[in-house]
Amino acid sequence: MEQRRAVAVLHVDRAGGPQIYRVGVRPGDKPKRITFGGSYNARPRVSPDGTQLAMVTLDGGNYRIALQDLASSNVRCSRRAAR
Repeated sequence: MEQRRAVAVLHVDRAGGPQIYRVGVRPGDKPKRITFGGSYNARPRVSPDGTQLAMVTLDGGNYRIALQDLASSNVRCSRRAAR
C-alpha cells in the first residue's frame, strides 16, 4: 500500500504575483514552489487522488482555470476565459 505524506498547498504573493507552493505539515518541512509560468496563479485545489492541481491562472490577459499534473508539472488551461 502506498503511503502519502500530508501536504498543504497555498498561494503566496511574494515576487510580484501569486504563485503556488506545496508545504509538508511536519516540523522542518520547507515550502516548494510548484508554479512557475505566468504572473498570477491562485486558489489552488488538489484533486482527491493527489495527482493534479486545479488553479486560477492569468493566461493571455484572461483569467482561466488550469490543471497542472503534479508529477510532470505540465499545465493545461481552459479554452474560454473565466467570468
